[in-house]
Amino acid sequence: MFGVNANSTPFPSVLMSGLQAPSSLAEEHRGLFRELVELESEGGKTGKAVNELLAVLEPHFEKEEEAVMPLLGALRPLSEGKAIRDYSEAISLHERFSSDYPMMLKEHAQVKKLIERVRTAARKEGKGGVVAAMDELEHHAKVEEEVLYPAAMLVGAFASGKAKAKVS
Repeated sequence: MFGVNANSTPFPSVLMSGLQAPSSLAEEHRGLFRELVELESEGGKTGKAVNELLAVLEPHFEKEEEAVMPLLGALRPLSEGKAIRDYSEAISLHERFSSDYPMMLKEHAQVKKLIERVRTAARKEGKGGVVAAMDELEHHAKVEEEVLYPAAMLVGAFASGKAKAKVS
């Protein structure tokens, strides 16, 4: 349905930014997405529920890959006391993420409901592997909400502060 199969690379926009997403996070997103695409072929109510989940998750992942993850790519150099190349890009990404943040949290709530729908169908159809995959996806969303989103906000706020300090 999405023009993506288990061997393709979703979300190529990650590479368009001067700030790069941490490879571990980009790999995790690709892995989760590929697994969901594979689970879609389970058929039955489980496959249908996974398809509904993908319809919400694909554009959500794209937003994260385009605005959140590049900000997180600045964490390491900043934590080592190094400057990032382009504070204006970080500020722009921060503004976009700040604007999208409330909607992204609403999307997470919707994703969690869809995860439960997939779990319910998978349990009824005896597909324990699908249930485990939904547990993994739900944990990923929780880490984003508790750690990654706030960290991205801090990077953006730091970049904004640096830019203001340069002007003063």
